[in-house]
Amino acid sequence: MGAVVRGNHKSDCVPKMRQVPNGPPPTFVNWKQQIDDSIVVQGATKKQIMGRLYRTRRNHFGREIFGRIEIEPLSNFTYYKDEVLHRVIGWSYPLLMDRLKQRHCSIFVDATFRCVPTQFYQLVIVMMYDPISDLYLPVWYVLTSGKTSQIYEHIFHYICVASKKRLDPAHIVCDFEFAMIKAVKDQFPDSRIVGCLFHFKQALGRKMLKLKITEEEVALAM
Repeated sequence: MGAVVRGNHKSDCVPKMRQVPNGPPPTFVNWKQQIDDSIVVQGATKKQIMGRLYRTRRNHFGREIFGRIEIEPLSNFTYYKDEVLHRVIGWSYPLLMDRLKQRHCSIFVDATFRCVPTQFYQLVIVMMYDPISDLYLPVWYVLTSGKTSQIYEHIFHYICVASKKRLDPAHIVCDFEFAMIKAVKDQFPDSRIVGCLFHFKQALGRKMLKLKITEEEVALAM
């Protein structure tokens, strides 16, 4: 253990300390002195402030909630066909979009009608199989107001644009739907299109029931 060495104290070893003001700043004091106690100042109520907020937001985004995401830089597209307004709104997570850029990946396209807002017709989900994590990842969710070939072409086109045109899938699995298959062929001419067996069996089952075949025979055939 070292010995303690005592020495003489130097007067300039401590730097000069900055003086901290004790009272309020002069600006506040001058402002307070100018206030007249006889004047009563009353601001807007909470109800008035919230009303102004809602009106401003409604004027900027529109009356429906979807207007809040139909602004730049989010992905959306609208167009008219036969005087009918069609809308496409898509969203994705950036890290999943990067996974979709893998060369020769497998893409799966499916649509659902059960969890769709009243202003739209279907929700298109674009998934991929990620060999790194060995998981099927839903990458894109797209709300559409129809299911025409033109709408599907817009979907795949803007997905490619959002991915900086670096999509090169080896396989694309989709439903046996002519409009979707046509759009996939136009956007990915070098990819192999595989029909979804699950949806094919569902279509066969509905057709068999329509032909008055019993449910027991349909279940046996499936």
